Amino acid sequence: MCMHKSKSIKINAVLNTIKQLCSIIFPLITFPYVSHVLGSAGFGKYSFSNSVVSYFLLLAGLGINTYAVREGAKIRDNTYRIKELCSELFSINILSMILSYALLVLVAMFNNKINSYSPYIAVLSLAILLTAIGTEWINTIFEDFFYITCRYIVIQAIALGLMFAFIRSKNDVIIYCFIAVLASYGGNIVNLFYVRKYVKYRFTLKLQLKKHLIPLLVLFANSLAITIYVNSDITMLGFYYSDSVVGQYSFAGKINSILKQLINAIVIVAIPRMSYFFVNDKKRYSELLSKLFSAVSALVFPIVVGLFILSQPILILLGGEEYIGADHALRILSIAIITAMYASIVSSCILVIGNKEKECLISTTFTSLTNIGLNFILLPNWGIEGAAFTTIVAETLNFIIQLWYSRRIVHIEIKWKEIVQYVLACIPVAFICTGSMLLIDNILLVVITSVVLSVFAYFICLIIFRNPLVIEAINLVIKQLVRNK
Repeated sequence: MCMHKSKSIKINAVLNTIKQLCSIIFPLITFPYVSHVLGSAGFGKYSFSNSVVSYFLLLAGLGINTYAVREGAKIRDNTYRIKELCSELFSINILSMILSYALLVLVAMFNNKINSYSPYIAVLSLAILLTAIGTEWINTIFEDFFYITCRYIVIQAIALGLMFAFIRSKNDVIIYCFIAVLASYGGNIVNLFYVRKYVKYRFTLKLQLKKHLIPLLVLFANSLAITIYVNSDITMLGFYYSDSVVGQYSFAGKINSILKQLINAIVIVAIPRMSYFFVNDKKRYSELLSKLFSAVSALVFPIVVGLFILSQPILILLGGEEYIGADHALRILSIAIITAMYASIVSSCILVIGNKEKECLISTTFTSLTNIGLNFILLPNWGIEGAAFTTIVAETLNFIIQLWYSRRIVHIEIKWKEIVQYVLACIPVAFICTGSMLLIDNILLVVITSVVLSVFAYFICLIIFRNPLVIEAINLVIKQLVRNK
């Protein structure tokens, strides 16, 4: 029984890792193509409209996904109780969806700026309907990660094909909105029928609101704070500046986001084991936490240095000349990656594992309000550079607050010697990237040469410094090779 459960957990972890990798790979393929074809103005129209819809999508979701998984997993073996729970949560979701659509229509009617984007918002708002009827949380309750992963890959592949087939000019923004909704939520149409194999839920007005409403509102508040924190820059820029400016900033933000996803993959993979050790072996939990900080540091410093120096060639290579206006903004955003990644470790591997969701909510809420306040002050005069600067302040503030709360749970051992090694190893990276820009005319060759030589130089430096993380990795590879022989 235990062996089967352990195997199931390992398989689920592998499947989740595959899904996470695909969620990084697909944007890396589609993002440069779409942003180049649509141009900064077209990409700006999509980005602003999507940021508006995200708030109403959040309202419709009402924190149900997290709450359903948490509560449903406890009673999934009780056919009657799980059916009642799913029916009630599905019904609450439908009602919150109706409320969300009603508010969206009212906002569009009375706000001229948002009304002018109605065609794009209308298409993107299909996500609200598909999320409500899809009940994807039922798949998670029953740990059907194989289906979730396969469905995700198939839908993404279909969307990828449609993008290359139908996104051909700057006038195809509406088509891109349709495909974007399909890529993210198209699988929910299939799910509407698929989940019936687990639970035959129904719509009902017999709701235990006293039981469900308070935890749902707490989770909703946390999600709302995160959404405001993530999207407020783009939404507010849309009210102050042109679609082209919004598109430039969104483009820089997307590059920044993809790189954070790449680094954060280490954190996501570590969470299950961290959770286990937190309960069963605090010493090994602390050791793994220290290694995780070191591994993230090893990646984040050279990536930040490379992105800061190569911001202009990267923008031109991925999007074209019209995105060059985001050069300074991307450099500022690159610095924010450092504290953002450390905050991700503290949040996911300390506070959430330690059941401190309320502390996360306080931190995110305070950070979001600070971000909005600074945007009001800086955006009118500083534009996208001001938006990027508020992101640095917000990410740093979020990290400091969460670090303060985490001290009650675990002592974080900061290995300053290793951090100094990573910083010193970035010096040749800076010289290589700068030299490539000065000596090579072809932008593609500049980026490729910089990345290849920087990785080699950085790795050699860490070997010379006898960095513990690198030495341990080399020893593991040698042992594996010897074992295979």
